[in-house]
This record gives sequence, C-alpha cells and structure tokens, in this order.
Amino acid sequence: MTKKEKYNDENYNNRELAEKTTLERYGVKNTKQSEVAKMKEKETCLKRYGVTSYRKTKECTEKIRKTSMEKYGVDNCTKSDEWKRKWYGNNEWNQKRSEKIYDTMKKNKRFLISKPEKIILDFLLSEYPDTIFQYKDKKRYPFKCDFYIPQKDVFIEYNGFWMHGKHSFDKNNEEDLKTLNEWSSKPQKQYKLAIKVWTEMDPMKLEFATKNKLNYIVLEYDDYKDLNKIKQKIEAF
Repeated sequence: MTKKEKYNDENYNNRELAEKTTLERYGVKNTKQSEVAKMKEKETCLKRYGVTSYRKTKECTEKIRKTSMEKYGVDNCTKSDEWKRKWYGNNEWNQKRSEKIYDTMKKNKRFLISKPEKIILDFLLSEYPDTIFQYKDKKRYPFKCDFYIPQKDVFIEYNGFWMHGKHSFDKNNEEDLKTLNEWSSKPQKQYKLAIKVWTEMDPMKLEFATKNKLNYIVLEYDDYKDLNKIKQKIEAF
C-alpha cells in the first residue's frame, strides 16, 4: 500500500512515529545513528539496485538530471549561472541556505559528529555540563557554532575538516599560499568551496566575533589532542 492510498497524501511523514519505530528497532531515533540500520540499508540497496546507495543508481541520476534540466537548463544545477551567482557571489543567500539546513537538522536531530568533535564535546560536558553542541545565536553570532558554553558565554569553532586547512589561513604564510595554489589548480568543485571556506568564511566569522566582542575560540585541526590547552583557552575568559 502506498502513502497516497494509506494516508491520502503521497508526501505523508510522521516524524514522531518514525522516531518511535526506529528507537524500538535500533535503540536510536535516527537510522543514520545506527550501524546495523546503515548496513541493512546498504544490503537492501544492493539487492534491489546492485549498488550500496540509491543515489548511485541510474534511476536517481536520471531524476536529478531531469529536474536540473527543467529548472536550470543544464544537466547539473552546479553548472548553471544562477547557482554560481548564488553559491560563489551571494553571502546573504549562503547564510539563508545554511540557516535552513541548520533548522532542518536541529528539528530532525540529525547532526553528525566526527570523532575529534565527540572527544571535544565529551570533555566540554565533563567540565561545563551546560555545553551546547551546534548552537546558533541569530542576534550575536548568526552562524552555526560548533560548541557554546552558556556559563562562560564562550563560542567555540572547531576547524577540524580539511576544507578549513590545518590552521587559520595566513596570506603572508608561504606554505598557506602554496596550498592555496594547489587547491586553485584542482578542477573539482570541492576545492573551490574549500578555498571559500578557508580564505573567506573562516576569517569572516573571526572578524565578526571580534567586532562584536564575543568570547570566541577557534580550535585548529589537532587541538582536540590537547584538552588541557582547550580548557586554558576557555578559562582565559
């Protein structure tokens, strides 16, 4: 029986019921949090489509291509002038897009966390129990902040993903310029995005926090390995 037949709505989605069912079956509210569920999903896709993910199927690829052709006139929306203008030249659009993604993930409780982030979060919670993971203050800091400690009023960004570089970008650092040149020579779109994140977005966040006199800490790539150092930075406020 289809959703249309059962609920008279082909887009019917009962989030509470889905979370309850997933909790009963796997012990978590979202299947993305369960290794067992993820393995079952892969096995199902393999049996049904011959690949481990539906997004890898020809059917999905064709649907994406068709939708993009109808909406943008090209087989991939990222090739369109409209997308490029929005993504690379419109910070307001980027911010609204990020807010929408953040609100959706928060509502559905689907924040993903890396191992270094988990180490940092566990440490912060042990030292500051009111720590909030993936925090947003639209008035004071309108970006998704990795960690926020209310009792200290401290905003913490952890730049642990490769797109942030292994430390904050320094235009006077020869190694940073070398890395920038290497990324610029790459044809993949992910490197264009990495350049924007490392050389524009990260400095913009720091400038914004400094201008608004926030208690703001930037943790670099390997900082999670020295938790005492993180505590010292926090206690400085």
